[in-house]
Formats: sequence, C-alpha cells, structure tokens
Amino acid sequence: MRHTKSRTRRAADGALVMLAATTLVVVAGSAAEAKNEYHYWNSDSNTLKVDGYGSHAQAYGQWRLADGSNGTRSWLDARTYYTNADNHKVYDTLTTQTNCKSTPDGTSCGTYLNLASKETEHYNVAGSWKWLYASTEVDGISNSARAKVAVCIDVPWQTDPCSGASYAGPSSY
Repeated sequence: MRHTKSRTRRAADGALVMLAATTLVVVAGSAAEAKNEYHYWNSDSNTLKVDGYGSHAQAYGQWRLADGSNGTRSWLDARTYYTNADNHKVYDTLTTQTNCKSTPDGTSCGTYLNLASKETEHYNVAGSWKWLYASTEVDGISNSARAKVAVCIDVPWQTDPCSGASYAGPSSY
C-alpha cells in the first residue's frame, strides 16, 4: 500500500511539473520579443505596394532593436523594387514608435507614439531588388518599441506617393 501511494504521489508531482512548465511557456510566448530579434513585415509574396505618376514600388523586410556604439537603436532592412516612369526614385520610411508610460510605477499605457523617423537612401536603379537601410534612436523613458514602415516614390516637385503602413514588433528594451 505504501508503494502504491508513493507511485501515485510521484505521478501527481509529475503532472504539477508539466502544468507549471506549460504555463511558463504560454506566459513567455505572450511577452514582447527581446532586443536583437528580427520582426518581419510583409513578405516577398505579399509586399507593400505603391503606384504614382506612372511608377510602381514594392517592399518587404525586417526590423529589430539592437545595441550599438550609440546605444539602443531601431534598425530597418527593406528589400525594395520599383519600376521608373520619369526620373523617379524609391525609398522606405521607418518611424520608430515607443510605448508611453502614464503611471508613476512605469506601467505602459498600451499606446505607441511616434518617436523618430528616417528615410532610407533614395534609390534610382529601376527593375532590380535592393536592400535599403535606416535606423533611429529610441528613448530612455519607454521600455518597448515597434516599427511603422512604408515604401514611397520620390517624384520631383510633387508630393511623394507612399504605401499604407506596415508594422513590425514590438520588442522590449
């Protein structure tokens, strides 16, 4: 009888350990990703697209937060393609958004605000894919950031047409 109780107790203990491990995995999976982890926006089969003034541009890529010599920064890698109608160029925009903190204990208010924006190089070789890059700073007040990305056509003397926004992230820092 004592042997049976011991076996039953070990089975119950094992079940508790499995339950605790499962709970830990679920909780860990729901948190924001950490620095240096890539977040992807769109894909080669589902690109961001914009048309304007006879030109067409599309892009997809990745974003991450990473530490460097200037502290923590937001980094955009954009794979970009366009067709040129009349001396136009293509570029991508990165707007780094950080969470606001509205309570004295630093709890996030759940809203992301625009912090900094940067354009990639304005590229003018039509008909080929090219990686374009941009980076911005992040503030020291927030603890989470994400990227807002768009692809645009640089049209001389006109307002540049841009795609709708795509988002990547968030990442904690």
